[in-house]
Amino acid sequence: PNEVPHSMAVWGVWDDAHLRFLFSASADARKVRNLAARPHATVTTESTSQCVSVQGRVRAIEAEHIDGPVGLYVAKYG
Repeated sequence: PNEVPHSMAVWGVWDDAHLRFLFSASADARKVRNLAARPHATVTTESTSQCVSVQGRVRAIEAEHIDGPVGLYVAKYG
């Protein structure tokens, strides 16, 4: 990827227990390829009246640790 950040809206969940934001994506998605090459991201809310911005490093969750994140998704999105 070039050096221009790729901005993309994603649905996700905040994991209070581990202080992290979780989102899912297809392994061949552009955002996954970009993050693999440069694992830094900024997460913001869609609200302009209750703004939050978090910056950090991105990493994939290993398959054996996926149950917790899936549970958070199911609780939020059904």
